[in-house]
Amino acid sequence: MNTFRQHLREMFDKPFRLVKTTPDKNWQKPGTMTYEYKGAEGGPLEINFTNQGDSVYVDFDVGGSIAVRGEGDAARVFASVMDAFGRFLKKNQPNYFEFSANKEDWDSVNMENRPTSRARVYAAMIKRFAPKYGYELSSSNERKRVMIFIVGKKGLADQYPPAFSE
Repeated sequence: MNTFRQHLREMFDKPFRLVKTTPDKNWQKPGTMTYEYKGAEGGPLEINFTNQGDSVYVDFDVGGSIAVRGEGDAARVFASVMDAFGRFLKKNQPNYFEFSANKEDWDSVNMENRPTSRARVYAAMIKRFAPKYGYELSSSNERKRVMIFIVGKKGLADQYPPAFSE
């Protein structure tokens, strides 16, 4: 019988099916590399890596929305995001990754903002997966409604403060 921890690990091993990788024509300049996965409830999952020089800004959405959907496939969404990171890092080695997590999402049923655990989930994923690729959490900046994360190559953590973190 699987333990709860084993069950969680297995959930993160089952990404959706990658259907398309689209590099922006200007990828080596400021540009975006997009990985598209099919199978998520709500539409295609797109993971974008936007080149900003020494750093790459990462964002993802399902069906064009960044909202927490509550449709039961969050582990597979995150497994797909980690799969895209692995694919991206096979060909690219930026010094830093930057991304943010909303601390609130709009609840369309109750018509109000509600807190999310997204920032805690991102922090836990960074802690678990970044070392595997030679990266570490360089900084996190908590703002009123957004948590901003900077993940840097080991050894570079304090050498470059990306503008996004200020």
